[in-house]
Amino acid sequence: MNEITKIKNEVKLKQWAEMIQQRNESGLTVADWCRQNGINLKTY
Repeated sequence: MNEITKIKNEVKLKQWAEMIQQRNESGLTVADWCRQNGINLKTY
């Protein structure tokens, strides 16, 4: 894996960690949060 790919993966992981934290803090169910944020439930 080259350096650019590693950096892209790290960015994606950070973004998902932030989204999961937002979902947890929202008090919504995963399904409701995904619906409100336009994220496919299977992707979450």
